[in-house]
Amino acid sequence: MYGYVIIDKPDMFVKDFAMYRAFYCGYCKSVGKKCSQIMRFTTNYDITFLDVLLHSVYGKEKELDNQVCVLNPLRKKTIALRDELTDRCIDANNILMHYKLEDDVLDKSGAGRGFIDKVILRRHYKKSRARLPHSD
Repeated sequence: MYGYVIIDKPDMFVKDFAMYRAFYCGYCKSVGKKCSQIMRFTTNYDITFLDVLLHSVYGKEKELDNQVCVLNPLRKKTIALRDELTDRCIDANNILMHYKLEDDVLDKSGAGRGFIDKVILRRHYKKSRARLPHSD
């Protein structure tokens, strides 16, 4: 299952939401640098939550910086900088997206998803599978 994590913004503290948004924006920017700009569309709340969870479990602090965003280049946002755990999350997301698109094709619910998987995602999936051999 993919796509079930949503944020409960009304019940979050402002500082917690700001940190979550920094993780989300930092993850998106990291995907753009590690994979490609088109892969930024795979950024979602599920993988952002995994990134936050891994940093919390391992007790690793994220470094923050103010940088411009692709969606709004005139205004700087606080983002969490890329590190090893974020790279692992990117690899996990590439593997999960491959299987999600493959499942959508089997369910015949995704018209062009087989094309997306074969043309855009396949290269990133193979690299991620090589970096995380036990997760596939």
